[in-house]
Amino acid sequence: DELPEKLTIVGGGYIGLEFAAMYANFGSKVTVVQDIDVFLPREDKDIADNIRSVLEAKGIEIVTGAKTTKIEGATLYYTVGDTDTVLEGDAILMATGRRPNTDGLEAQKAGIALSDRGAVVTDEHLRTNVPNIWAAGDVCGNLQFTYISLDDSRIIMSDMSGKGDRTTQNRGAFSYSVFIDPPFSRVGLSESEAKAKNIEYRVMNLPAAAIPKAKVLRKPEGVLKALVGADDQILGVQLFCAESHEMINLIKLAMDNNLKYQVLRDFIYTHPTMSESLNDLFAF
Repeated sequence: DELPEKLTIVGGGYIGLEFAAMYANFGSKVTVVQDIDVFLPREDKDIADNIRSVLEAKGIEIVTGAKTTKIEGATLYYTVGDTDTVLEGDAILMATGRRPNTDGLEAQKAGIALSDRGAVVTDEHLRTNVPNIWAAGDVCGNLQFTYISLDDSRIIMSDMSGKGDRTTQNRGAFSYSVFIDPPFSRVGLSESEAKAKNIEYRVMNLPAAAIPKAKVLRKPEGVLKALVGADDQILGVQLFCAESHEMINLIKLAMDNNLKYQVLRDFIYTHPTMSESLNDLFAF
């Protein structure tokens, strides 16, 4: 009901950044304070730097390497190196992560094993260590996404029916979207992950400003990045652009069906759409 003029967000993960972009668009002065030194450490540095520059252009201040020492009301006390800072605001949003909400289940009474973080331990069929008891969703402590929970139900139904052909190991390439502005979506390997695995790859890039539909939407910020293997298979794609949350599903479909990048490159897309940018992204 009341928009905070100054909003402090503790935590620079995906949820924290989603709320940062949302409230910045509402008109709040947003400051994101995170404890680790690296911004978006799971993503390639070039992508993370691009996302950070776009968020900062919206007026969002991002503080890294900050240790929160005290909170009083809407005032945050933190330290970066040897420098102590007092950040006054109208509200503080804690976005420092989630744990499985299993305390009320009393799973131990049924003999169900829990992890150190309180998650229900399951195998690839989502079976617990107790026969005829399965677990699904965030309670498993794995990927905490709505669509993963939906797929969990398919895995359990497959196992209950005696088929057992669907497991957590054959879901295909994992994709996700972060609903900042513009949204960031990713599927498969990042460049840093490909390097760590010693996989041969090629990089393809396209600025979002080169996409006609992005200009129509007046959302020219961002960049598109793809990794292609030596066998022309798509290893991973990172999309920081308008409507990336829709585009990423098409790419996951192609990856799960082992389609080579040329299929997306030569596909006839409707115009003007953001997906037609794949013609240019993969025009290697």
